[in-house]
Amino acid sequence: MLEAANWSPSHGKTEPWRFAVFAGDSRRALGEKFAEAYRLITPADKFDAVVERSHRDRATIAPVWISIGMTPAVGSDGTPRMPEWEETIATGIAAHHLHLMASTLGYAAKWTSGEPARHAIVAELCGLPASSKLLGFYYVGKPATAWPPGVRKPIADKVRWMDEA
Repeated sequence: MLEAANWSPSHGKTEPWRFAVFAGDSRRALGEKFAEAYRLITPADKFDAVVERSHRDRATIAPVWISIGMTPAVGSDGTPRMPEWEETIATGIAAHHLHLMASTLGYAAKWTSGEPARHAIVAELCGLPASSKLLGFYYVGKPATAWPPGVRKPIADKVRWMDEA
């Protein structure tokens, strides 16, 4: 899955995607950071211990969690080589490749990106430098139920062919 993600395109060959894999007991440390992030971002009058516990416990609902981070490439002068939006999209493509390979291998995967999952203290646990952005996590496991049938509107409704002047 990670190797498939690594073959994603990026403008300037910057390869901005960064991943950290949490499995086994490391998921407990991740859950503690999710709970801590919830405590830090929640005003005292809205704090709910049940919600805090759910943030802590959710890291164990799947056997593997993979952080999705973006570290922009910088030039020799310390400025970004590419626009941030391009680096973010390249990282999203890498995450999509990760997801496609998970599906190919028979795993279920879901991207989660709530505020506690993107908090700076969680990014630090993932080993991301301050110049990076934590975009969320994929959690991965065996599907609990059969795949639902896919439904999409016709592609013809979404494409305009520009084959004539």
